[in-house]
Amino acid sequence: MIEYWYTDELHKLFNKARNLVENFLKIKLPEVKVYISTEKYFVEILTDIYVKKGYTKKKAQKMAVKQAKFIRGLYIRKKKTIFLKEDVGENLQTLVHELLHVVQKCDKSPIRKEKIVIFLTYLILKDRFEHDYLTRKIVEEWQRKISNKSAEIVKRRLLQEGDCNNI
Repeated sequence: MIEYWYTDELHKLFNKARNLVENFLKIKLPEVKVYISTEKYFVEILTDIYVKKGYTKKKAQKMAVKQAKFIRGLYIRKKKTIFLKEDVGENLQTLVHELLHVVQKCDKSPIRKEKIVIFLTYLILKDRFEHDYLTRKIVEEWQRKISNKSAEIVKRRLLQEGDCNNI
């Protein structure tokens, strides 16, 4: 069974997303592969990640099954590869989000890493950004956080080592 693949449509979407991110951040993105994949393959990837973090195979798989339902895209830094979940992840917003993770240097916590990337995805896409309740709250939080500052501070924070929340 084929677990991931590449299409002409994905190629066009990737070029569009790459141009948006590069123009917004004023940088050149490193080489990265991008594929569409099944949820089943997401479970395999996540299970492997959790096993490497010390979970038992059974516990890792249980966690991976739960998490894979909610993930639309996944960037694997060691493989320099982005996987977009079939159907739900094949869109500009998810790909822009994952491309920001490619160049992200700040970290500290997984939640903080996600919040800054969600906010920057919003700034890049503007009216094309699709909110859900959680992303709306994150965008509002970051708008308050930079209310008297420039968005340039957030861009620089993404590209520097350290705590993503420290602006």
